[in-house]
Amino acid sequence: MRVPLAGGPPHEVARANWINNHQCARAPATVCVYSVAGDKQVTFYTFDPFKGTGTKVFELKDELSSLYNWALSPDGSMLALARGKFGEEERGQIRIVFLNGAPEKQINLNGSVNLASVDWAADSKSLWAPTTDEKENELLRIDLHGNARSVWHPKKIKVAWAIPSRDGKKLALHVNSTSANIWMLERQ
Repeated sequence: MRVPLAGGPPHEVARANWINNHQCARAPATVCVYSVAGDKQVTFYTFDPFKGTGTKVFELKDELSSLYNWALSPDGSMLALARGKFGEEERGQIRIVFLNGAPEKQINLNGSVNLASVDWAADSKSLWAPTTDEKENELLRIDLHGNARSVWHPKKIKVAWAIPSRDGKKLALHVNSTSANIWMLERQ
């Protein structure tokens, strides 16, 4: 659904049995993508947020398709896909799918890591990916050649995702922690 910021009624943009994610590129790019999860596949479609459904661009077939996380690059040219809970032979792999139809690229990370999610850096030239492990995790910055640099190795909390600001100078993190803060905001 789409709702105008100034208010007004919502408008349907796309309909499917199980839309599990949607993202739009940053202006001046105009590409938007959503994914539909099936029993053994995830199918990706472009869409126009004002006109509705576009075309099918990619289908990923996997018995465990529900374990995939994906992100659209800010320039709208690529999808990055990572599957959580890999088997030993599949750990540390990111698939790059080019929306212009160019051959797919696979990034293999040095070392054996499980990736919790994947998000593009603001410049579309690298990725942010938290690792997932039973006991600890860390936040990685990964270039498109598979070189990974640990940026943060938190204690007693888990990083779930990292999304950069448009200028790439700030990073919004989703973290799970055993401690909690409660904030009360009063309406004025």
